Amino acid sequence: MSAIQPHDHFPEALHYLLRHEGGYVDHAADPGGATKYGMSLRTLRAQGDLDGDGAPDWDLDGDGDVDAADVRALTPEDAARYYRQHWWERHRLGLIHQAAPAIKIMDMAVNMGAGRAVALAQRACGLCGHAVAVDGLLGPRTAAALDSIPTAHLRLALCGLQAGYYAGLVRMRSAFRVFETGWMRRAAFWPEED
Repeated sequence: MSAIQPHDHFPEALHYLLRHEGGYVDHAADPGGATKYGMSLRTLRAQGDLDGDGAPDWDLDGDGDVDAADVRALTPEDAARYYRQHWWERHRLGLIHQAAPAIKIMDMAVNMGAGRAVALAQRACGLCGHAVAVDGLLGPRTAAALDSIPTAHLRLALCGLQAGYYAGLVRMRSAFRVFETGWMRRAAFWPEED
């Protein structure tokens, strides 16, 4: 089996992601807290001091902490840098040759976590007759399976699994009902037809 070369569908993925995630919100039912471009306060605080300069990396206003003011100060360029490094590259989404599944999985990953998004994609592969290990890790076998499935089949399987995941969240936690319509719209999203 030949090695899969990385494909850079990141610019398109970022375009759709920023459309879906939107601007600044601080919804009481969102466990991530204040969020902008899908970057939550909880996540930014957890990043800490990755560059080793002694200051929290996302202390954009320079006041010594990461708070809602820093989330508000985020720019699209901050989001692009963050998502390329911490999502696209870290989770190897460039291994997927076809743009639509790469973009869809990136969008799912930011919303539900990368491991869960990749595991749903792996389950979708199995539903489409291309079984791969469901381990939540995107590697060459998962990427090859995703690339070999007819788009219409993959779309039905993956969007259906995503909708089922969101429906389960709402059943388990009624406070999430406020997000249900948006989540279902997001589950139905497929890049080529948006």
